[in-house]
Amino acid sequence: MTSNDLSQVSALATQLGYTSSMTDITARFDSISNDPSYALFVAKSEMDVLGFIQVNMEPVSILIDARVDIAALIVKEECRGNGIGQKLLVHAENWAKGQGISIVRVRSNTKRSDAHRFYMREGYTISKVSNIFSKKIS
Repeated sequence: MTSNDLSQVSALATQLGYTSSMTDITARFDSISNDPSYALFVAKSEMDVLGFIQVNMEPVSILIDARVDIAALIVKEECRGNGIGQKLLVHAENWAKGQGISIVRVRSNTKRSDAHRFYMREGYTISKVSNIFSKKIS
């Protein structure tokens, strides 16, 4: 992914309900794009971004070994079912292996049943069901 892809990446993100200004997207991209613990990949045809994936290295903790989390995987609605998501996933998994990581994890909203079928078809299993609690602090 490059900064030239960001307007199309932002448009794709809105398909899953993630809306952000270009200023926010650009600031986030700038803060992670050169950090080796993050990887951002796009699938393109000619000039169009058809999908993207972001993966984050998560460090070892007292409870679990280091792992890679899929923070985002989005494929353009009209392009789904054509193998783009699978190719992005394989690319991310290969990146993880290159980092010496053997665990890839993804969180997926309970309402995204199509995504669940996709991940299960790709060999992922449900390992945990939990709630995420958030609190905005100032």
